[in-house]
Amino acid sequence: MYVVNRSKDELLETEVSLQNGAAIEDVKVRVINGPDIKAQNSFDVPNEVGTRGKALSVSGSSFVYTFEPHFVTALICSL
Repeated sequence: MYVVNRSKDELLETEVSLQNGAAIEDVKVRVINGPDIKAQNSFDVPNEVGTRGKALSVSGSSFVYTFEPHFVTALICSL
């Protein structure tokens, strides 16, 4: 699932829930962002915007995640 928090400075807390009640396991989080909303990669600064990741331990059919401001986030879940 991909989520875009378009807010410049507000966190977005969201409950992720599967409608069919299947169990969610081992969520991988991948975030794309830079130091501010106008950041961009260039030949002079090729890594201004980049990706980082982490893993979440969850169990059950839902979990709550807080998305950081001006981020594109991918949540990759095992069912």
